[in-house]
Amino acid sequence: MTAIKTQGTQLYYASAATTVTTVGPISGLTNLDGGNVDQIDITLLTATARSYLAGLANPGALSVDIVFDPLDVTMQAIIALKDAGTTVSWCIGFSDGSTPPTAAASVIVQPAAASRTSVKFSGFISGFVVDAPGNDAVKAKATLQISGNLTWVYHT
Repeated sequence: MTAIKTQGTQLYYASAATTVTTVGPISGLTNLDGGNVDQIDITLLTATARSYLAGLANPGALSVDIVFDPLDVTMQAIIALKDAGTTVSWCIGFSDGSTPPTAAASVIVQPAAASRTSVKFSGFISGFVVDAPGNDAVKAKATLQISGNLTWVYHT
C-alpha cells in the first residue's frame, strides 16, 4: 500500500480560457465527495421488501480551509467567485507528483497519470466564512459545491 501525504496537495481552478490558477494559502481540503445517488422507490403493494432504482447522483461539497490573507489575490478571487455565483472547472493535484493541470476553453485538463493523482470537477463557491478565534490565526472556510461527476486520474 502506498500512502499519499497531504503536504504538497494543491487546489487549482480555470480562471480563464487557457489559464489555471493555484489557490493560495490553503491549510486543508475536507469532504471531497462524489455524493450519494437518489433512491427511487418502485415497491409494489404485493412486495414483502422494498425495491429501488438508482436515481440521479447528488454531488457533495468540498470544504477548503484557508489561512486568511487579505493581500492574497487568489483568496480575493475566491471571494469574487462566490459573490458572482460563477461555476468553474476545479482540480485537486495530490502530492504524489507536482505537474500542474492546464486549461483549454476554460476547462481543466488533468496531468497525465504518469505525473500525479488528480481529480477534476465543476463547481461554485457556495459559502465563505471567516473566523477570528482568540489566540489563533484568522482563518476562512470556503465551501465548494460540486456540480456533476468527479473525474479521477490515478498516478501510475
